[in-house]
Amino acid sequence: MRCFREVARAEHFGMAARALGISQSAFTEHIQRLEETIGTRLLERGRKGVRLTAAGAAFLVETEAVLRQVESAVLAARGSTTANAPRLHIGYSAVALGTPITSAIRKLRDEIPDLDLRMFERGGIDTEKALFEEELDCMVVAFPSEDERIRTTVVGEMTMKACLPRGHRLCNRQFLELSDLDNEALIFAEDYPNRRFHDAFFSACAKAGANPRVVHRATHLMATLTLVASGLGIGLAPSPVVLSPHIDIEFRPLGSPPFSVATALAWRIDNHNPVVDALIALARNVSSAAA
Repeated sequence: MRCFREVARAEHFGMAARALGISQSAFTEHIQRLEETIGTRLLERGRKGVRLTAAGAAFLVETEAVLRQVESAVLAARGSTTANAPRLHIGYSAVALGTPITSAIRKLRDEIPDLDLRMFERGGIDTEKALFEEELDCMVVAFPSEDERIRTTVVGEMTMKACLPRGHRLCNRQFLELSDLDNEALIFAEDYPNRRFHDAFFSACAKAGANPRVVHRATHLMATLTLVASGLGIGLAPSPVVLSPHIDIEFRPLGSPPFSVATALAWRIDNHNPVVDALIALARNVSSAAA
């Protein structure tokens, strides 16, 4: 069921398999067995990716509910929650790194010592879908949501740096412009399904007269850095990322002004959890102090 949920989100077998850390052949076999067990096709395979059938869409709703219950049951069995403790479920990704939101979370834990805080890695997942279909109280996201049912507050900016394979011709420069990426091989992290980061980056490149070539797509930051270190192309990483000097990667500032994206805390307008309100206030205070 986890395989099915992942491929439904990614709409791509290869990316879904990599996200779960298994081979594509094993992943495909899991899906085939699931469809055989249910007795109907859940996915339509095509050149442009994978799409849910009507049966698959119905099955996904129940799958999400079952897996949420399983995750909660596991956490409860480990004694990670108490019946009367205030709780907060946060979805996050690499965009949270280096922003005031991490400091706000630390302060919140100090202010509410018995807080049942759970953080779920949700990189590349659609903000609106995750907030309404999963038991998340809020999410740290890149780009404020345009959904009228969701409120966001910007808590910082994620400045991006270019990641160059050691020995690349651009390593002799201390600073790169977006125009320097024209026709360069690019390793790009997926941000399916809404592609907001993708669109913002390539729009900025187009304005600078650059047209980089995406030669590999990665599902997460460490995968991107591994491909860069292997010499397969240039990647992008948030400025706070620090690696051992023995890693075959060099980082350069990118763009003038630096290419960056807004990082925001998002929550539903029908939120009734007072802990969310407390986190929002702390995030705004920390963000203002850091400005």
